[in-house]
Amino acid sequence: YCTEACQVVLQWTQENNISKTLLAYTNPDNCASIKVLEKTGLQKQQIITLPGKDFESLVMTLDLS
Repeated sequence: YCTEACQVVLQWTQENNISKTLLAYTNPDNCASIKVLEKTGLQKQQIITLPGKDFESLVMTLDLS
């Protein structure tokens, strides 16, 4: 049900004009999560290390404007 949950979040974000860009962070090795996010329309942007963390995260985005 993860894909459906992502689609609901996307729809809610669009309907409520919450943001112009939807961001998602996931482990770069988590192929299942990346696939779900790509099915929802997000695209891979970059791999970063968030402040205070000792591991990398893949940043994925979707332009809602």
